[in-house]
Amino acid sequence: MMTSVLRDSLGGNCMTNMIANIAADITNIGESMSTCRFSQRVALVKNEALVNEELDPQLLIARLRKETLQLKEELCLATGEQRTDELTEEEKASCVEAVKIYVACKTDEAILNTGTDLRKIQFCFKLLKIMICNIVVDKECTGDGENEQVLEAQQTRTDAMKQTLPVTRLSQKETV
Repeated sequence: MMTSVLRDSLGGNCMTNMIANIAADITNIGESMSTCRFSQRVALVKNEALVNEELDPQLLIARLRKETLQLKEELCLATGEQRTDELTEEEKASCVEAVKIYVACKTDEAILNTGTDLRKIQFCFKLLKIMICNIVVDKECTGDGENEQVLEAQQTRTDAMKQTLPVTRLSQKETV
C-alpha cells in the first residue's frame, strides 16, 4: 500500500526523505520488521532530481542558432575551407556594431573582433571603406568647391558601394 502511495515520490523528479518508525514492543515485531524491509527497499531507489524549467522558445531558438554559427565557424577553421553563403542580417548587424565600437575607441589597443569568418572580415572592411569615403566626401563638401570632379568621383564610388551593401548608411556622427 505504501509503495503505491509513494510511487511518484520514490521514482519521480523530486527529493524524498524516508522516516521509519518502529515499535520496541514485542507484540509489534512483525510490523517493525515490515517497516525495516520497506525502508531498506526505499534506500535502494536512486533518482536524480532536476529543476523543472520552462524555457522561452524564442530564447532557445536564438541560443541554438548562435551555437550553430559558432560550430560552423569552428568547422571552417578546422578544415581550412571558407563559407560561401551570405551573411544573415544578424551577422551584418553584429559587424556594424563591432565596427562602431572599433572606430569609437580612442586608444591604439582597439580590436575589431569578428572571429575567423572571412566573410565577416571582408564585410567589416567594406563598412570601414564606406565610412572613410563618407568622411572624405563630407570634408570636400565643406571646402570652397574647387574639387567638384573629385567630389563627383568619390560620390559615385560611395553610391556604388552602398548598392553592394544592404546596410543603412553610417553617419559621421556615429563614427566619432
